[in-house]
Amino acid sequence: MWREVIPALARSHRVICADLRGHGWTDAPRSGLVAKALERDLVPRVWSEEAARIYLDQFLEPARARAASQPYRSFLVEDTPSILGGAYRGQRLRQPILVLHGADDPVLPVKTVADLPQHADDARVEPVEGVAHFIVDEEPEVVAERPEAFFA
Repeated sequence: MWREVIPALARSHRVICADLRGHGWTDAPRSGLVAKALERDLVPRVWSEEAARIYLDQFLEPARARAASQPYRSFLVEDTPSILGGAYRGQRLRQPILVLHGADDPVLPVKTVADLPQHADDARVEPVEGVAHFIVDEEPEVVAERPEAFFA
């Protein structure tokens, strides 16, 4: 998904992009030992032994692997409706925020994020014309260039 954006960002930033086995540019390990393959990939380059162990232990048993995916599922099923229902209404975002949003997104129309600047100290929503939901795939140059200008 990010393969077109990574080289552009890497020209001026340190980019760490873990390509998990079986995703992106890699094949799944033939042994089926995903945790061991991840350990070989990440520990020497990115994480300490301890940090890697904490992360990788979740993949050693099927029940733990399911549990590791639970936060994502929970976000989709529980948190998203709460957020959309106004759970954080009245609170302000203090960090700079740039939202690049596909102007033709049929899943989340621009109107779902259009009022973000009213709730933040420094936020901008930029619709990108001719783009739908997968902006990184459809306009990787825009995703690489616009944050540079925003955070300059």
